[in-house]
Amino acid sequence: MNQLLASAKAELDGLEERLRALMRTAIDDKDYEDLQTVARWASRVAGIAEENPHPTHVVTSKAKSTRRKTRPKSVSAKGAKYPKFARNGDRLVKISWSKTRKSAYTHHAPRQIVLLLMQRMREAAPDDGLIVMASVLPLVDDGVEVPSYQSYLALAWLRSIGVVAQHGKQGYSIHDADLAPGDLDTEWQCLPAYEGRETE
Repeated sequence: MNQLLASAKAELDGLEERLRALMRTAIDDKDYEDLQTVARWASRVAGIAEENPHPTHVVTSKAKSTRRKTRPKSVSAKGAKYPKFARNGDRLVKISWSKTRKSAYTHHAPRQIVLLLMQRMREAAPDDGLIVMASVLPLVDDGVEVPSYQSYLALAWLRSIGVVAQHGKQGYSIHDADLAPGDLDTEWQCLPAYEGRETE
């Protein structure tokens, strides 16, 4: 990367960090409505910073993936994109679309499972290479095995916000080195409130 692009990226990184600081202030002030707007702006800035400046060149490094760059594939129904994520109190909600039933359905998992999954993935991360989920699952919470669908729901959300990246069938990597304390809480607060019915 030449000096001009490096300087421009540093400016974008600085802007993203300032927006993240404003998001933390919004959480402290319980200004959740404006928080979501600022979070969207920060996401766009992060996306611009990670754009390939030379799109005709192919990046072959599988480990080069950062937050908000890798997202699960989504399907659409009448213009809506799935899966969607929301929060219902202290529970994570994944809203998916059933092609057979032609309707949306949900799966739910306690927020604690997200934190537990992050902890186990960090512990299982090798010094080099990728994390294999067989070394992480099943999760055990207070002596009780966590249902696998809840673990994969948490994994899907972490992928959607760019904290975790999937590298084909080879495994996963976590990209939270720049995740400041409280950032995951910020992402959680940015989730829209879910007011529908549980369908699982």
